[in-house]
Amino acid sequence: MAILFSMILVFSLVMILISLFKPKWGTFGKRPEWGRKKTALTWLAAAIISFIIVGTSAPSAKPTNKAAATKEQTTKEEAPKYIFSQYYGFSEDQAKAIEDALTNIGVKKVKDVTKKDNHNYVLDVDAGVYTPDKDTMHVECDDNNQLQTITYGQIIMWNEGKSIHQLSEYVLSSSEELEVTRTGKDMVKKTLKAPSTAKFDSKTFKYIKIQGEITFIGKVDAQNSFGAMVRSPFKVQFRYVDGKLKPTYFMVNHKQII
Repeated sequence: MAILFSMILVFSLVMILISLFKPKWGTFGKRPEWGRKKTALTWLAAAIISFIIVGTSAPSAKPTNKAAATKEQTTKEEAPKYIFSQYYGFSEDQAKAIEDALTNIGVKKVKDVTKKDNHNYVLDVDAGVYTPDKDTMHVECDDNNQLQTITYGQIIMWNEGKSIHQLSEYVLSSSEELEVTRTGKDMVKKTLKAPSTAKFDSKTFKYIKIQGEITFIGKVDAQNSFGAMVRSPFKVQFRYVDGKLKPTYFMVNHKQII
């Protein structure tokens, strides 16, 4: 209906223009006595009526649009909520069990999952300030997609239905890295003959965190007593004492200081 009267509306507008120039054409030659004014007004009336009909029929499209929106929303709500359900066909309960276990060890969000073999999956996760490197988290399931273990590197974090470790025990936060780097450098400089000449090679820096103990390893170049630049390895270990990081081991150039 709306399409038909839309066509009539367009035709009427065209005929108005024709009637103004050729009134005879405006009546298709059937009303030669009609002048421009009467012919144009007749087509104007037809245009107005068509416009009103088109306008009143337009709202009928709204229910269709609303139905489409409702269907789209329903589809979204019915989509798998958990990433293991979305990508690998796990049931909602199975996928929820995995994500609950990950939450228990400190994971806030699973960003991506890659299937390594039949029962082993590699994860890219977000653990807030404690975010492990990509592809270091592994989830292993049995033949029925039931969770068996969660590992970080070679460390078993979750096994036999319970969490064993937290990611915060093995992953440095950015603030921890900054603190041990600053403190470690200050400690190393105090042992040098010419601290002002110290140049730390950040490419040699390594950070290891095991059950809360943080190890900072690196190398520094500095002048010795003869003014020659000498490279020295160093190693500092920290542990939380009363909520603060305290050095528990310190070695420079293979000599233990603490």
